[in-house]
Amino acid sequence: MPMTITIVTVYALGALLWLPALLHHNHLAIMGTAWLLLGMVATVCIGVFAFREHIGLLQGMGIVLAVASLVLLSIPSK
Repeated sequence: MPMTITIVTVYALGALLWLPALLHHNHLAIMGTAWLLLGMVATVCIGVFAFREHIGLLQGMGIVLAVASLVLLSIPSK
């Protein structure tokens, strides 16, 4: 039970910290993509380092393309 409370608290805190950043920068597509990418990278890191999972070539390419999408979304449009 204490672990569940910790997980819910950290998740709620993360959401609360994300909202002011969204309001400050006012770029929903970029901030939403960054938020999802951060979650994906954290999940992959947990899988690789804690559970010794292997990332295949296709999966690695997917991670690189996800990061590239954030870079492309961050380029200002005219």
